[in-house]
Amino acid sequence: MNCITENCSNVRSNRSKKGYCVECGKKAREAFKLMLAEQERGKQEKIAAHEALWQKAIEAGREAGENKNPVPMIVEQHVSPFDDNSPVEKSYYVPEGVCGFAWISVKPGNSSFANWLKKNELARKDSYAGGVRIWISEYGQSMEKKEAHARAMAQVFNEAGIKAFAMSRMD
Repeated sequence: MNCITENCSNVRSNRSKKGYCVECGKKAREAFKLMLAEQERGKQEKIAAHEALWQKAIEAGREAGENKNPVPMIVEQHVSPFDDNSPVEKSYYVPEGVCGFAWISVKPGNSSFANWLKKNELARKDSYAGGVRIWISEYGQSMEKKEAHARAMAQVFNEAGIKAFAMSRMD
C-alpha cells in the first residue's frame, strides 16, 4: 500500500498508524510540533495581554480611588436611641464618608479573561449574579473611594471589550 500523502508513491511504513511513509511521517510530526509551539506562543501572548490589561486597570483604579474626596459624615449618638428628639450625647466626624463595599463584576465567567482572573486568584466566581467578582479592599471603609476605584477599573475593562460593571453596597 502507498502513503496517504497526495503525490507520494512511497510504500507505507509498517509503524505508521495514519498510513504515512517514513519521510512523510517525519514531515507530519514536525508540522505537528510546530503547530503545538504556535499554540503555546498564542497562549503566552494572551496571558501577557491579560496581565497588561490588569495592570492598566489597577493603576486607573488606584488613581481614581486616591484622588476621590469623599463627602465627610457626622454621626450623632443620642441619649435615647429610640427618640430622635433626645439630646445628642456624642458626635463623631468621619472624614472618609459613608462605609461600604465595592466590586467589579466581569461577565461571562468562562471568558478567557475571567478564567485568567480566577486562576491568578484575582477574582472569584459569583454564584449568585453570574460571572466573576473582583473585590476592592483598599481605602478602609470608604465606600466612595472604593466606588471610584471600581468604576475606573470597569471602564478600562469595557474599553478593552470585556463586559464589566462596577457595583457597591452601603454598610
